[in-house]
Amino acid sequence: MKIQKIFFAPLFILSAFAADNNQTVTTTYSEQNWGIGAVYRSGTIPYTTEDSVIGSFVPMLFFENEYIFLHGTESGIKFYESDEWRLSAITRMHFVDIPQQYQNIVQADTNDVGFQLRYKMKNDQFIDVEAMNDLHGRLFSNVRYSAGFENGSLEYRPYAQLQWNTSKYNSYYYGLNQEDISSGFDAVVGVDARYHVWSNLYLLAKAQARFLGEDARKSQYIE
Repeated sequence: MKIQKIFFAPLFILSAFAADNNQTVTTTYSEQNWGIGAVYRSGTIPYTTEDSVIGSFVPMLFFENEYIFLHGTESGIKFYESDEWRLSAITRMHFVDIPQQYQNIVQADTNDVGFQLRYKMKNDQFIDVEAMNDLHGRLFSNVRYSAGFENGSLEYRPYAQLQWNTSKYNSYYYGLNQEDISSGFDAVVGVDARYHVWSNLYLLAKAQARFLGEDARKSQYIE
């Protein structure tokens, strides 16, 4: 089974006003949560190549109010939100861990856009259902479960995701537009973490593993 792993190593995260993402400080006006930061991302390369790891520097911006949110590599516009549900249009960075020899076939990092329906359960648990596509209309969808935990200054959110990819998506990203690959499922598990260092200074980290679907693993370009 082919496993692709990624890691986000924190460089710095500086936030202001509120450490709790669900809290708004009110004086004579409402102050909003915001933050700036940067991380170094390292990912294993699933393609057949001499290189095994690729890295990139990722600047990040954080902000949220009742209408929009910017959460590092993901941002969105809220159409509807209640205590249990949230419907948003979202965009998310799509990192393509591809060696240089294939970059004239498949473009490097890009963005995905689509819609997200979130069901907010008790004890800081979420179920997200997403209908997404990249900027060239290659469709995929996600179902993801996550749960938030705290341990002193450490906050962490493990998650598990099932992603369904269309044939057009698989043929482009795993067949490099040279091989037809049928639709299929990828499985993803990971954890997001945030550590409160001091005052408004935080460290963020992430680890994730992607298990490629059976047909994607059979591609001649996948190691």
